[in-house]
Amino acid sequence: MLQWLHVIRGFIMSYNFCASCLQRRQMPRHRKPATPDLQRTIPTSASRYSGNRHPATGAYHGRGTLHLQDRTRFEGRFVEGKRHGQGRLFLPDGTIIAGRFQRDVLSGKVQYTYPNGRSMVAIHDSNGVLDGPATEYVTSGLRVLAQGEYVCGRKVGVWMFGLEGGGTVCGPINDNGRVEGEDVEYQYPDGSRLRGVWKDDAMIDARYFPLPSPAHADPQLATHYHHDPSTHDRISRDPLLPDPYERRYVEVRPSTLQSAGEGLFVKVDVPGLHTIAFYNGTRITSAESDAREWSENANTLRLDIATVLDVPPPYNETAVYAATLGHKCNHWREGENAVFERFDHPRFGQIMCLRTIRDIAAGEEIFVDYNYHTKDKRTGKLIAPEWYLKDG
Repeated sequence: MLQWLHVIRGFIMSYNFCASCLQRRQMPRHRKPATPDLQRTIPTSASRYSGNRHPATGAYHGRGTLHLQDRTRFEGRFVEGKRHGQGRLFLPDGTIIAGRFQRDVLSGKVQYTYPNGRSMVAIHDSNGVLDGPATEYVTSGLRVLAQGEYVCGRKVGVWMFGLEGGGTVCGPINDNGRVEGEDVEYQYPDGSRLRGVWKDDAMIDARYFPLPSPAHADPQLATHYHHDPSTHDRISRDPLLPDPYERRYVEVRPSTLQSAGEGLFVKVDVPGLHTIAFYNGTRITSAESDAREWSENANTLRLDIATVLDVPPPYNETAVYAATLGHKCNHWREGENAVFERFDHPRFGQIMCLRTIRDIAAGEEIFVDYNYHTKDKRTGKLIAPEWYLKDG
């Protein structure tokens, strides 16, 4: 059992479930995963057992719980000292593995539940090795993160990955477990697509296919898109190339709010809970942002605890930067109809998006609540620009 657990832990550690769900550690190309010796009896010297035993031999028999010295725990059924029937393994890192054992071998349909909120349902062959269809998903809500097939413990063929924000990418897997091929397809939340060449999870050259399927003369098919994440000093290699999905839904016009300058408006009727725009920017640290005056943070948005997206001058002008327009959305607490959420974008990487919180009619302006919530530790007062404090 200890050797079997070692193989299982090796499988779990070979995957890094990150926000994009696409990063995988390399597995050796030249050999199949080792098949453990699963016919050994469970080493009682390294364990504590509570449960039923065989009346003649004293072996584990019937329902019981086995505790190993490394804090691994097995709960389930035993037959003459071997796990046989339904059971669950609780690993020290919080992973739970549930399935049916056949004389100490986990086979058939198996469910993995990870401590990071992910789960996987997969098929094990008669030797306990992953072999067959598998689905990875978010445990709460059952949102699919990945779907494909294993052969001899490795991902093979075409896989579909669900990305943060609602997009999906579907394509062949290379030897590193990453998406790579000539006909890979990224699907936006509305079903429109970027289709083309991917290499090592990165979009190399793709064209946009809106809905419904376009005619050959559609000018959007002549535009090519590629992976172009921002850096600390560069917002985009193609700052005037609009995102084709966003261009369908929003446009910049003078705001309906007095003295607010420009605002962001929807071009078509959109339902609630729908992604309508993106917020890309140069990537600065939280410390850099915190050290600035409020006037220098007019177009900043926190991506995570360490990173802030910034659209500094002159990129706040659409004549200079128009690849994404989310930074043009104004604050109005009473009129809030959208929120900022994280989004994994094939061109921009990890950014933020605007998602509606109610139905919005064509021509309406989009508003969010900037929701400043940090307070001064000494005074307890809210740390926010003066105009926000006046807004209440």
